[in-house]
Amino acid sequence: MARPYPSNTLQPNGQLEFQEIKPGFHRVFFTPPIEALHGMQKLYVSVPENYKRPIFDINHVDKLLTIYPYQVWGMQPMIPKYYILDTIRLDLTRHTEAYFPDAEDIEKFLSDVLPSALVEDYNYGLGFRKNYRPIVSMLEGFDVKELRITTTGPTTIDINLNTATIKRGDLELMCRSIDNITQRSQRISAALKKEAINELFVQLLTNTNPDPVSKLTNAELARRIGKSTRLMPGGATQREQKDAMTVIRQNGRKIIGEQPDELIKLRNDIELVTLEDLISRYEVMLGKQLQESHWQKLFNENPFILNMAFGIPVMKVQGEASIGGRKLSGSGDKIADFLVRNSITNNAAIIEIKTPATRLLNPKEYRSGVFTPSVEITGAVNQILDQIFMFQKEINSLKANSREPDLESYSVMGILIAGTSMTGSNEQKSFELFRGNSKSIQIVTFDELLKKLKDLHAFLCPTGSSKDTLIQEKVITSEEDLPF
Repeated sequence: MARPYPSNTLQPNGQLEFQEIKPGFHRVFFTPPIEALHGMQKLYVSVPENYKRPIFDINHVDKLLTIYPYQVWGMQPMIPKYYILDTIRLDLTRHTEAYFPDAEDIEKFLSDVLPSALVEDYNYGLGFRKNYRPIVSMLEGFDVKELRITTTGPTTIDINLNTATIKRGDLELMCRSIDNITQRSQRISAALKKEAINELFVQLLTNTNPDPVSKLTNAELARRIGKSTRLMPGGATQREQKDAMTVIRQNGRKIIGEQPDELIKLRNDIELVTLEDLISRYEVMLGKQLQESHWQKLFNENPFILNMAFGIPVMKVQGEASIGGRKLSGSGDKIADFLVRNSITNNAAIIEIKTPATRLLNPKEYRSGVFTPSVEITGAVNQILDQIFMFQKEINSLKANSREPDLESYSVMGILIAGTSMTGSNEQKSFELFRGNSKSIQIVTFDELLKKLKDLHAFLCPTGSSKDTLIQEKVITSEEDLPF
């Protein structure tokens, strides 16, 4: 029998439930608070119970705690926290007292058994603390799906099994290294602030023209940042970068009047770097076996990619859009991955996302040189057709309830993003014949979208630059590059 457990955290609480799967094995489920769903506009997806999921298991026999990292607060609550790493197992052999769900001290239990690198508050989302995200990035660089934290034995990695084992003492050493780097960057930032304030104070006392950081020229600010960070191989800290951006933002009109070419060049450089980062992320994701939710998140964060799938300008209306079909029982609601509209005519379109691994054609020839579309593709096409039918049927109520009066359904178009391009000539011919004959559903492959992004980069890149080299040399280092 499931029993709820409260949490005493200051933020809104979700609900825990324990279930005994078998003797000596309990699974813990978590239902998020309603406050975590405020970003979800539709009634169907605003019910907390729909987001209940298992968050950890307690194996009393083998003395193991298995955590399934998740996030509670965000655009998509209760999704996996990371792209690849989906399981963290902890050895509890040194904890002599067995834990059973009859005791209402789950927070104390997690506080006692979890290493400092992991979050203890299940209302926030279990997994690594944000400051230690580089550890996750390192593990996912080796395609590690399961991390085992042990009190005995060496730190190892098994590439074939996609598992890694980190000794608890080694994990603490990694965390101390990250903490030292964080403290060092904070000291550098503090030194820069102190130097700027000291100079400003002297200028104010001597009645000279004040020269605060916000008024400094780009060259002078760069000199000060360089002076403070000369021992740091990574360059300016995030705070110092923010100061530099403040200078540009506050002096934008003056700069565009005196040095318009430089400001335009800076803007173009930023756009290129941003696009290069996106292309690098896309290529990394394309090389991994990721679930649909990861691609949906990428497109949701970068909706302009969806524009690449159309020959007309579009804008996103809603991700995971409820487009009708609900029965009296409350079930049967049709959920489209994305609902977009023509930014000029407001005509709606529906986008369905699969994965690059989706098979486009059946592997066996139907006739000599002829291949038929796979059941995944025909099923997805019919799914979109059904969504379009339901959307057109309930367009008036959807517009009224969603406060989207400009949304129109003149001729609703469907886009299916799935699979990767065929290599064989007969397969290419069969696929092109199939999708070319599709009147209302356009099929686009993931590698075709990547090619469009690269073509856009090549168009924006200055003449004479090595576009391919710029992209290939781009290395993903930010902890936020692969959301999870």
